[in-house]
Amino acid sequence: MDASDWLAGYNQPGHQHKFMWPVRPHNNHTRNGWLDESNGWRRLVTQFMAAINGNRPGDGMYMITSDDYLEGAEIMPSDRSQHAIYDVCGYYIHWFRSGVKPPIVRDCIYYMHRMHDYNAAPNQSYQTVVSTVGPGIVPLGGGRFAYRSTGGTPDNKISVLCFFTEDVDDVMAITFDGTRHSGAVAGGTPIIVEFDLPTTTGGNIRFQVKRGGAVIIDMPSAFKYYVLLPGHTLPYWQDPLPAAGGSLRYELGQQGLIAAPYAEPILNCRTHIKGTLGMGPPAGWTIPGWPPPGGALPDPS
Repeated sequence: MDASDWLAGYNQPGHQHKFMWPVRPHNNHTRNGWLDESNGWRRLVTQFMAAINGNRPGDGMYMITSDDYLEGAEIMPSDRSQHAIYDVCGYYIHWFRSGVKPPIVRDCIYYMHRMHDYNAAPNQSYQTVVSTVGPGIVPLGGGRFAYRSTGGTPDNKISVLCFFTEDVDDVMAITFDGTRHSGAVAGGTPIIVEFDLPTTTGGNIRFQVKRGGAVIIDMPSAFKYYVLLPGHTLPYWQDPLPAAGGSLRYELGQQGLIAAPYAEPILNCRTHIKGTLGMGPPAGWTIPGWPPPGGALPDPS
């Protein structure tokens, strides 16, 4: 059942909900050779705010999805998004249900970035899928995954969703080819700041936030970004699913998962998400064709 089925069903007379607002973090149909671009945090936050601003009595929210790991659409914890999408969803679900913007009580950031340039050419000995041809599918050629025009246009950005209790002086993304600065960022409401990804040297991006001249957040991305030399292709497949992480869980470690203070930007965030979503994937699941013949592939770095 897809989103249109749910929306049609809940708009019928006699149903509890007048409308189900769809919210989806990603949509990677790489098995069909295409993806919907999320533009970092922009897509998710835009859909949440449409639901919050348009919410009427009896409306609901359709989270797409709890645990569809195959399409990269999961909001539950994963090795690629860690707990970042899960925690961010808790904040906006609280806002949607209560009708009041939750006060931010902890400074934190949530980063999201690609693993490589979206236009990087794959090794076509490995990436052999042929993109679906149809309305809205925009091919990129060279064996690359296409993208769907109903989503955003792919870009190469570092996306940082900021939750600050007070104004800060600067948010910085420190890379091997220079430091990117946001300048002053206001506190009290979530704000997205964006930077260009490195083009000459890869590695792990580091994030810092300053207030009053002092560093209040300092953390590295858990994921290495790869830069290709001109004329080179990726060693294996394209990897379009963005990576994400958050500063509070980085600072608190496992304590942020199991004990107070929980690693979320508001006090009662998890009461609004816990118990409402199933946890997956099912026990015993397998990925067809993995591991490949000869075992897992080495790190391309």
